[in-house]
Amino acid sequence: MTTGTDHIRHFDGIGPVRFTRSARAGRMRIQVRAGEGVSVVMPLGMVLETAEGFLLSRKEWIQRAQQKFAQVRLSPTVFRPGEAFPIRNYSLKMVKAPGNMLRTWLRDNDLMVSFPETANPEDARVQAFVRKSIERLLKAEALTYLPARTAMFARLHGLSCSGVKVRNNRTRWGSCSSQDSISLNIHLMRLPDALIDYVVLHELVHTVHRNHGPGFHQLLEKVYPGHRKAEKLLRNYSPGVF
Repeated sequence: MTTGTDHIRHFDGIGPVRFTRSARAGRMRIQVRAGEGVSVVMPLGMVLETAEGFLLSRKEWIQRAQQKFAQVRLSPTVFRPGEAFPIRNYSLKMVKAPGNMLRTWLRDNDLMVSFPETANPEDARVQAFVRKSIERLLKAEALTYLPARTAMFARLHGLSCSGVKVRNNRTRWGSCSSQDSISLNIHLMRLPDALIDYVVLHELVHTVHRNHGPGFHQLLEKVYPGHRKAEKLLRNYSPGVF
């Protein structure tokens, strides 16, 4: 639960930064997310000047993160016939067809997408249709897989949540509300199994520890050994770009 009014300040070399006071924050932290920008979450009672000083002390790190996301944003996948794009249980297959229609259907383990034989498959209309088709399939797979996976881990580790929602989110892989409701991103279905499990367990641990303090990391390491490595690997992916 967040308390108080957000403050947005502009910093040379960084750009706009959102400062938020949160009752869940045990310590100050900086977040740099694709499509969301830079934000600083700080505990209640911390003065804004202290948070600004902390931000400026990490300026070089922030700029490196921004450059990485900028590179990702400039290179989304261009879907082409003959080039594989794996989804959890399916692989994309693009084929030409007579007429002017764009169509999609499932055949065995393929997500089939047909496009007009006179069209360039790299045209924006075709690419947007392919991307939407993939997202529909990701949602269907996520609805089947993610709630069941979360329930399994909750039973295994003696954790619980009030529910699991599946969303198409452009900025976050997952979240946990103050009522212990977990939200998971359909784009998790594009990740390796080990990273899906990491995100699920990360959010389940938030039902016990609301912040990212030592207790949180201790419990997460217990239920997911090597979680720091998984955290770094997850940075190679973006929920908003594929």
